Amino acid sequence: MTSKMATVQKNKEGFTPRQVKAAMEARSAMHILNAPSTKSLKYAIRSGLIKNCPITEEAINHAKVIFGPDASTLKGKSTRPTPKKMYGDFFSPPEELYQHN
Repeated sequence: MTSKMATVQKNKEGFTPRQVKAAMEARSAMHILNAPSTKSLKYAIRSGLIKNCPITEEAINHAKVIFGPDASTLKGKSTRPTPKKMYGDFFSPPEELYQHN
C-alpha cells in the first residue's frame, strides 16, 4: 500500500544541506519569537526589527516548503467555525407515551 502523504525527508530532497539547516534555524527562530505568522516574521526581518538576525526570508520560505505550515501557529490562531443555530423540534415522542399519560 502506498501513501500520497509527503514526508519531511522527501520534502528535503530538492534542497542543499545548507538550505535545510537554514530552514531548521528559521523554524526554531519562529518558535523562539512566540510563533508569529510567516508574513509577520518576514516583515520583522525585512524591517530590521531583529538585530543581528541570521535568518533570511528565503530560509523562511524553504522552511514552509520543507516542514509545511507550522503546527503551533495553526493550533493557536485558528478557530472552529460557529455551528448554525438549530430551530424547531426534531423529537417527536412515540404514540405509546401519549396513550399512557
